[in-house]
Amino acid sequence: MPVPTPTTSRSTLASAQSIGANLGNHPSTINYLAGQLPGAGDQGTFESISSRLYQEKQALSGAIYLKQSVPVAYNAGVGKVIVVSLSRQVLTAYQDGNAILTTFVATGRPQLPTPPGVYHIFARYSPYKMISPWPYGSPWWYPSSWTSFAMEFIGGGYFIHDAPWRSWYGPGANLYNGTHGCVNVPYSPMATLWNWAPIGTTVVVQY
Repeated sequence: MPVPTPTTSRSTLASAQSIGANLGNHPSTINYLAGQLPGAGDQGTFESISSRLYQEKQALSGAIYLKQSVPVAYNAGVGKVIVVSLSRQVLTAYQDGNAILTTFVATGRPQLPTPPGVYHIFARYSPYKMISPWPYGSPWWYPSSWTSFAMEFIGGGYFIHDAPWRSWYGPGANLYNGTHGCVNVPYSPMATLWNWAPIGTTVVVQY
């Protein structure tokens, strides 16, 4: 079993706090154990404290998962609807009012935001090559990049797509590592969306 460090556990704590997960007594326990670790007098004590820190981290990871799995609230009604929350950086897919998929995403950065509104998917491509509309030298230029699945929902190149170059999804992704306006989705849930959402599927982008 890997031995965690206080930094690792506190990083997980920060992630849980950032999305408003249910923290219980874990923060005080982590802070206490982290404070005890430097003063461990022998290897056995060090490993015991480290093991407890690892368990606390696992508990917080579970809290993050539970928070992530909470669907974006929306009265979806009948049919297929994809709802994107800009504030939570979460996407939920609804089938006849029932949430069938929820995942963290990354949306547009502050300078190039994903526009809120109600739209419909009008084009689908697999694979699809993203080509920068900005010239080389522009702060928004990016190298041409392939995606496996891309669904356009606003004219001018606003897509829901996977992003193999991205590792950060969820709260803060749009503020510190945002897209150029698209909605980036991790590969596995994007593959599910691709197989589920035909042309005409409603897309709601809300705060």
